[in-house]
Order: sequence, then structure tokens, then C-alpha cells
Amino acid sequence: MDRADSVELRHAFGELSRALVALLQEQPTLAEGLHVFECPMTRGYGRWVQRTRTTSNPFMGGRMPMCGRRVN
Repeated sequence: MDRADSVELRHAFGELSRALVALLQEQPTLAEGLHVFECPMTRGYGRWVQRTRTTSNPFMGGRMPMCGRRVN
């Protein structure tokens, strides 16, 4: 995969995450056991949802997997 493909995939993941985060905010019962994280270094929408409380940044690849903070 070249860099352009990875940038495009990360953008698409960000938009999917945007919809999921909005859904979880509207339906809090769906959010049980899930955590929202954000990374200030991500271009575009930089939030994602995961089950664990430890940061595992999907936007930065192997470069910075611990970049980000839990927002809920």
C-alpha cells in the first residue's frame, strides 16, 4: 500500500468513527464497555472507539500507537 492509499483509508476510518461516536452519544446504552479516544495530531476527524482503556491509536500506524487520550 502506498502513502496515498493509507491517507485515504485513515480519512475513511475517521469518517466512520465520526458516525459511530455520534451514535454512541445519542444512545449511551450502546456505549457500555467502549471508550472514545482522540489524537490531536490526526488530520481530519481524530476520534475513535475501542474496548480497552489503554490508547491504541489506529491513525498513526506503528509510528505512534500511544498518541492520544481517552475522552470518556
